[in-house]
Amino acid sequence: MFSNTEHAKSHKSLVIATLVLYFLFLVLSRIPAVWGAWFIHSVAPQLWLTGVSGTIWEGSAKGSQIDLGPSPLALGEFKWKLKPLSILMLSPCLHFETSVSGQMASGEVCHSLVGTITLNDINIDAPVDAVSHLLPIESRGQMSLQVIEATINGNEIDALDARLSWQNARVKPDGQPWLILGAYAATLTGGDQGGINAKVLDLQGAYGIDLDAKWSPKKPLNDSVSIEGTVALKEGASDMVKQALDLIGEVLSDGVYKVQW
Repeated sequence: MFSNTEHAKSHKSLVIATLVLYFLFLVLSRIPAVWGAWFIHSVAPQLWLTGVSGTIWEGSAKGSQIDLGPSPLALGEFKWKLKPLSILMLSPCLHFETSVSGQMASGEVCHSLVGTITLNDINIDAPVDAVSHLLPIESRGQMSLQVIEATINGNEIDALDARLSWQNARVKPDGQPWLILGAYAATLTGGDQGGINAKVLDLQGAYGIDLDAKWSPKKPLNDSVSIEGTVALKEGASDMVKQALDLIGEVLSDGVYKVQW
């Protein structure tokens, strides 16, 4: 049996523990959003946030941009929610949303103590000209990317399950008019040496595409990408494309070429 003194001590300890936990809750719940912006930037150094408000747990930035190549890509308003339980698992996760005219992105990003980044349910919709400075040829259309799951370790991709589509695709070769391509889709998976494998197929247009593409970050730039498969010319195909395929492709049948690059 506990004595009255022991009951009093136990009750006092419980009250003190409750007050301490409540104090910690008040302190932690009011950590300013700038700490959240710092954490996000530490995980993704190319991402910059301005006009930050809220708390570390749920905050927003009036402006955001990500450095891609020689030019930054504006993301517009950026909102995030940090999941408290993920911190206890030593892998902080945050849900984010961005929006700017004609462009949006959302999903979940987790960062482990060993530096591994995990992406879940990432959805990106944007015009292709937003990243045209990264492409070897002037391009237009609408891009949609869905990353179901991905694991990134440094510059290597350990696992990847993603879908990419390009609607209203068109390109403009130097000194030539716009070339209407149609619509295409690709399934992306993790490749050898931390790279990416892509299966590319046509959805609509004058060019039947069945290509396997690979990218490896460990190979020299000129050898980092390889493409192999077939291109079939349909009604309405450009003579310029046919002439190019005659030079770089192997004729399999009338209008069907095998390409390997």
